[in-house]
Amino acid sequence: MSDSGANLSKSKQLVATVEARQDDIRRELLDTYFAEHSREFLDSEAGGEALFEHAFRRTRFCAHTIVPWIEMFCDLENSTVVEIGGGTGSSTVVVAAEAKKVVTYDIAEVSVEAARRRAKILGLDNIEFHCIEPARITDQIRADNEGTADVVLLFATLEHQKLDERIASLRAAWDCLADGGILVVGDTPNRLAYEQQHTARMPFYDMLPDGVGVHFADQSPNRAFANAVKRQMEVSFESTQELIDRWGRGVSFHEFEMALGDLRPITVGHGFEEKLLRAGGLQLEDKILIKYFREAKLDVPLGFARQTLYVILQKSDRTTAPEPRWWKKFDPDNVFGFTDWNPQAVRWRRKRSWKKIITFSGALGVALAVFTLLAFETTMRIATGHLLGVASQLRGLYTLEDGKVVATPGWVGEHTVDGETVAVRMNGLGMRGAEIATARTDGELRVLALGDAFAWGYGVGDTESYPARLEQHLRTAAHDRAVVVGNAALPSHGTKSQVAVLERVHAEFSPDAVVAAVSVTDDFLDDARVFETVVDGYRFEDDLGRVAESSWRCWLAAHCFTAQWIEHRLVEWSPGIAITAAVPSTSERLEALAKLPPPNLRTAGLCFDVEQQPAAVTGILETFQASFRRMREVVGDSVPILCVVIPASITVDASDYATTALRHQLDPTQLERGLGTRRIAAALEAVGVSCIDLSPRLMSDREPSANWQPTGKHFSARGHDLVAGWIAERLAPLLGLDK
Repeated sequence: MSDSGANLSKSKQLVATVEARQDDIRRELLDTYFAEHSREFLDSEAGGEALFEHAFRRTRFCAHTIVPWIEMFCDLENSTVVEIGGGTGSSTVVVAAEAKKVVTYDIAEVSVEAARRRAKILGLDNIEFHCIEPARITDQIRADNEGTADVVLLFATLEHQKLDERIASLRAAWDCLADGGILVVGDTPNRLAYEQQHTARMPFYDMLPDGVGVHFADQSPNRAFANAVKRQMEVSFESTQELIDRWGRGVSFHEFEMALGDLRPITVGHGFEEKLLRAGGLQLEDKILIKYFREAKLDVPLGFARQTLYVILQKSDRTTAPEPRWWKKFDPDNVFGFTDWNPQAVRWRRKRSWKKIITFSGALGVALAVFTLLAFETTMRIATGHLLGVASQLRGLYTLEDGKVVATPGWVGEHTVDGETVAVRMNGLGMRGAEIATARTDGELRVLALGDAFAWGYGVGDTESYPARLEQHLRTAAHDRAVVVGNAALPSHGTKSQVAVLERVHAEFSPDAVVAAVSVTDDFLDDARVFETVVDGYRFEDDLGRVAESSWRCWLAAHCFTAQWIEHRLVEWSPGIAITAAVPSTSERLEALAKLPPPNLRTAGLCFDVEQQPAAVTGILETFQASFRRMREVVGDSVPILCVVIPASITVDASDYATTALRHQLDPTQLERGLGTRRIAAALEAVGVSCIDLSPRLMSDREPSANWQPTGKHFSARGHDLVAGWIAERLAPLLGLDK
């Protein structure tokens, strides 16, 4: 997370703890709330989504949106909170992190036990848990808390109750409040919305009377709901209606008026507050309901016109509730993009010369368009910078030589990473750093470093990369002998590209040893590349590379920030007209993609860490082996080759590793941290290549985070120096420097 712990609220700090304890929370949920669910469901996409919702997503939403919203209306830190329908505690623990005390009630023992265990994992001891049977729960809540609660929370609860239960819950909640206390209702679907998104996910479903919905349930795109209704129909029609009620049906202002009377004097939170609108904004359903409430002149607070209800009611002698400021800016007549007909304006326009109007309008339109584009271009250049980021700063680093992409000899530039700008200099041999003489001095040792952005030194200076630091370490070990390390690495170089570099520079540089690097992060993706080119100083690959050589749009995007912005948006919003849409992938590219692991396993090289080695990984390892066999053929048997196997930064951080796996819908228990680098090292050692696996060394370092840049993708200067020292320890004996 980008914020430091000292600047985060307690609830947001709790979210960080939840991320770190994901495995423990998931295990307790599976042992309690999900214990009766089938393994087939839990292994499905729907099951994984449900588990993630209970384990993390709702907790994060409450911490970032609901708690700040509640704190607009009360001092939560000094408040006693009563929660009705606490469920598995995903929202309970967030409120408890901020509140003085939380008393939570639910009718399901498995839910209460799951919530109790979650609180224990997170170290929260200010929560009272109560499991009460449905017939007694509202009476018990009232008896325990009447007139004492500062806040009563009904979060995603009312929609799962029948009508009499809803009325009883609202009245009990109101009775529990002290004077000035607030009733918070949130994440509750509105019956009046056309689209029922909570359960059936069908239009008009909540408007159907009891019984009718049963017959249409099988049309629901929510197949878990449809199948549950189908199974229950085999029991009885009445029990099926009960099942639908428990899955969830919308609520409207009518239940609130039945339970509490006139809502306008007591409604203080409408759901249009900025903190809530930032989380989702207004949808078409919201705008339609608002327009109808306005046109029908309903004497109902606007909060009940939202597709999902978020309202706060205050128990006090308040006589009027303020309208949200947003409402004053909203023009319901323009919801659908039309205004009232004005015949006078039409008659006036007809008297004008259409030719003059068209000419003037056209000229004005062109002038406005040009001015707008120039203003947008200026703003983009000043405020946002080049959308190609570092790629734009490294323009010219690559060039074409005999149809192959190579480093441009003598190129000088700079690039900025995490706010730090560093200079880059490529020498006459196309290697990073100072010039290297073609002729050796007497007794000089030469080492050639190959690799991608890690070895090249992304984000650090010429003298801070690990090849540059390796030269210093080897000079110390060599005493009076001269040592030169040539950094021939380049960003986006996989093992195949490293072989091509070695073939090109070997004869001229004549190394005594070769240090190649394999990064689990993306070297296998770089090896899957089938085409690359350089256009206007930029390197392009595969489909985009083929179109870049002849596309005016690519040329325009390379020179105009506005064009870049448009092309980026087209990729996201309308891929069908993006630059690459007109260029279908070649059969060779499609074949290469088919050999890769699934997309979610490609992130940070997680495919290598799967305990049961995927077939795709076997093919990747064979590619690595073939590349290093070719390196051996190029340099001969007398020149030692040392491979540095570099892990992803998440491998070093257990919490970040688990979070990344879950974010990509992977089970962390099926992955082994550090297994990937061991597999790669073992595969290369099997073909006679000495390897250094950096995973265990980086994981055991006393300050692992200090070895990575703030973005977490590449080594910091400290990390480069550590790696150089480890390489020197292994390389010195191979060069005879330990004698």
